[in-house]
Amino acid sequence: RMRFDLRKSNMAEVSLSSLEERIKILEGRVGLSSDFSSFSCVEMLTTVADKLRQVKATREAISQIWAKIGNLKLFLDPELEAKAALRDSVKEDIVLAGEQHVRQVVERLKSVNGLKSNFDPTLLQGSM
Repeated sequence: RMRFDLRKSNMAEVSLSSLEERIKILEGRVGLSSDFSSFSCVEMLTTVADKLRQVKATREAISQIWAKIGNLKLFLDPELEAKAALRDSVKEDIVLAGEQHVRQVVERLKSVNGLKSNFDPTLLQGSM
């Protein structure tokens, strides 16, 4: 075990060097093969963690795409269009519901047309 005099060195430096020393000891105990001698355990674990994050993100994106494909199939189904279309009886009800409004508009247009004969454009021209 190594002992450090904390009064002489910065505590952060001691902690970092202590961790680096412990990692080297662990790497020695694990016995990394010569193929991986250029990498430290931390680098390898970081690389693996990054790749796992990428796989997770890709999997989530694929899941979203599959959900969208399911929605597309649903909306492109010809039976859905047939179900969503209005029946003739419903269309008839809509037209009949607007009949009263149409009658009121016709009456107003008739009254405006009747007032047209009383209109004298020369009176408006004289006021300008």
